[in-house]
Amino acid sequence: MDRSTGMSRFLIRTGIRHKILIGFVAMALMIGALGGYGIFVLSATGDMVARTYDRPLLTVNYSRLAGQIFTQMRSELLHRRYASPVEKAAIDRVLAKLAESLSEDLAMARAQALSDPERADIDGIQDRVAHWNELWQAAPARAESRRLQDVSAQIEQSFDQLVALTIDQSLAERRNGLSAITRFQSWTIGGMILALIIAGAITFFLARRIVRPFRMAVSVADRIAGGQLDTVIPRGFGDETGVLLQSMSGMRDGIRAMMARERTRRRAAETRLADALESAHEGLVLIDAGGNIVIANKQIGAFFPPLAPLCREGVEFSAVTRLLYQQLLNPEQVPDLFALPASGCELHLVDNRWIHVSSSRTRDGGQFFFFTDFSDVKEREQRYREAQLQAEAASRAKSSFVANMSHELRTPLNAIIGFSEIIQREMFGKLENRNYAAYIADILQSGRHLLAIINGVLDLAKSQSGKLTVHFETVDLGHILVDCANMMRDQCKRGELVLEFTKPAGQMLVSGEPAKLRQVLLNLLSNAVKFTEPGGRVALSARDEGDTIVADVRDTGIGMSSDDIAVALTPFGQVDNRLARRFDGTGLGLPLAKELIELHRGTLIIRSEPGRGSTISVVLPKLSPTEATAAADDAIAA
Repeated sequence: MDRSTGMSRFLIRTGIRHKILIGFVAMALMIGALGGYGIFVLSATGDMVARTYDRPLLTVNYSRLAGQIFTQMRSELLHRRYASPVEKAAIDRVLAKLAESLSEDLAMARAQALSDPERADIDGIQDRVAHWNELWQAAPARAESRRLQDVSAQIEQSFDQLVALTIDQSLAERRNGLSAITRFQSWTIGGMILALIIAGAITFFLARRIVRPFRMAVSVADRIAGGQLDTVIPRGFGDETGVLLQSMSGMRDGIRAMMARERTRRRAAETRLADALESAHEGLVLIDAGGNIVIANKQIGAFFPPLAPLCREGVEFSAVTRLLYQQLLNPEQVPDLFALPASGCELHLVDNRWIHVSSSRTRDGGQFFFFTDFSDVKEREQRYREAQLQAEAASRAKSSFVANMSHELRTPLNAIIGFSEIIQREMFGKLENRNYAAYIADILQSGRHLLAIINGVLDLAKSQSGKLTVHFETVDLGHILVDCANMMRDQCKRGELVLEFTKPAGQMLVSGEPAKLRQVLLNLLSNAVKFTEPGGRVALSARDEGDTIVADVRDTGIGMSSDDIAVALTPFGQVDNRLARRFDGTGLGLPLAKELIELHRGTLIIRSEPGRGSTISVVLPKLSPTEATAAADDAIAA
């Protein structure tokens, strides 16, 4: 095993990777050589351009500039002959500067010169110019002497000879450059042809040594994948292809062994499946595509004792179903078992048992049937239905009791309230003892409070039973806010509170019943007044938020925590549930307000903190003017 592993590693080190690396290195060397030669050609071409054009042009330009400076020096020297002594000193300084510039230009021309004859001519010009300077400085009065004129003529002639020599040298360099470019072109074409030949040879070698063996390996793999496990696998070359083909040989042998193990495991799985089916609490029947029973566990015989002799392998399941229908209480209501819906069906047996049947399809066209005894579930459902009916009857009895009691209580309360008002107003004579007036006021207040409780209980009971309805119409919530603010001013004044009311600027149209909306807002304002200490503030406002109208009732009262809010929204819930409560109330205001607002398809939002007051927002869907007009038309038509 270790020897074969070592051989494989050796083959990998000297195989395809080695061949590809050699080919890559050879290609890289050729590309590098061609690239380096190209860089050399570009550099040489640039030098040739500079030698052929740039340097001769600079030599000519500097030479001509030097010639112009010498001409200017001669002109200044002639002008000096007729100048005053002061002007002569200035001209001498100009001549010195011109001589310096001429020397610098000749130095630049000499630096750009291509040949020694050019540099010799430039050196000769410098010597002649120096001699010319010595001559006129030795005898300034004889600036136009014959000797000086001859030197000047020689200098100008030297400048012309230098330009002609530079042009001739440039033409010679141009001819040499063209010849070199022709050689470079020939060498480049030859190098490219050689590189293509070498690349083709490398490609052919790699294709023969790599692609062909891999193609053979792919063909072998396809045959093995097609199930031809007796395929002869060649040995291949001494590289990765040989390792691959050896691996495929091992894979083929492994597949053979795996298939043998799979057959063994399948037989064991079938045995375990049969054991599991026999131990299951459900009845299980498997039929094949032809409708014959393949497997049926013993639970089928326990569910249907008359079917036990037929539930065996090879029996047509249709014969079993015909006998099964005879065990049912209502066989005509049972669907065809071969076409059951996804939810299955329920079988009610003549012995009052309930069996649930479901099925699923197998890949080969067969079908699995599952039979489950759920008589206990049916019994619980029956008990639940009976309990539900009893609860509904109790609810109806409660609603009836509340309605009747409310009616029976309101009749004497109306009499109590009415007679109390008559006595309080002293319609039939004055009360001689003023204590009676106080007693009558207490009786009247208690009667009205009890009537409010009864009305709240009745409304809440109607709401919870679904009998409280809303007669929808188009309502301007701003008008209701104005009415509520006017109704609460006296109560706020008695409680020494400041009522802040902001009248809406425009219409705030909602759909609802004005009386119930007024009842909600008055209830919220009454709570705000009740739970706010003297000197506090109660605020009523409304705002338009696009799709909704929001009415806010704010106070600076005692406030509530989140737990208190949950209690306050519970019917008869009291935040202060002590025996001696500081604030009176029935605990029906907020729950009833919440129910009424939800009937209006709105939301009641409470934000509060202990000691910092509360803000209760009534959020109602907004009606656009078009919707309001349509609603009014519908109401008129109705």
